[in-house]
Amino acid sequence: MAVEIADPGWMRQRLRRHLPGYLSINARSGVADLSVGPLQRPPGGQSNATVIFEASWTDGIQRRRERLVLRLQPQGQQMFLHADVVAEGVLLRDIRRLSGVPVPEVLALEDDPEVLGRPFFLMSFVAGHVPGGRPSIHRDPWLVSLGAARIDAGPGEVSWVPMADPDGREFRVLTPR
Repeated sequence: MAVEIADPGWMRQRLRRHLPGYLSINARSGVADLSVGPLQRPPGGQSNATVIFEASWTDGIQRRRERLVLRLQPQGQQMFLHADVVAEGVLLRDIRRLSGVPVPEVLALEDDPEVLGRPFFLMSFVAGHVPGGRPSIHRDPWLVSLGAARIDAGPGEVSWVPMADPDGREFRVLTPR
């Protein structure tokens, strides 16, 4: 379910206006000379609109360039009845802070729809694979390429597909009953 960005030019202009405030929270001495590259929509993803872009700025005396990710509250047709992109950002921030699980750094949480037209969070970009929604994640060959194996969950037809690691130590149900 691809979610289109109605006006990328407007969004880039708004990012140029508001990013310095978000980035300066982590900067040593403010943000200057900000530029925002083209907005890109990654393939896959199901729950929120995701936008990847490159930003560059001066942080004190150091020039920085980073790929950043916006996760925007869905509009119109959506996967979850009560989607809450800001809660997703809080969860990622807390997982990073409280565990050793490698998740992107959440740089900003924004519940004011005036900034970009809807609530969002901003995070660092982490290279990796985004499982596709079509076909369903349990049919994506990427999981098997990482060593997951389909296992027999019982007799007859089942409405879920479990996968386990090759040593059989972990068991995960990837789709609900």
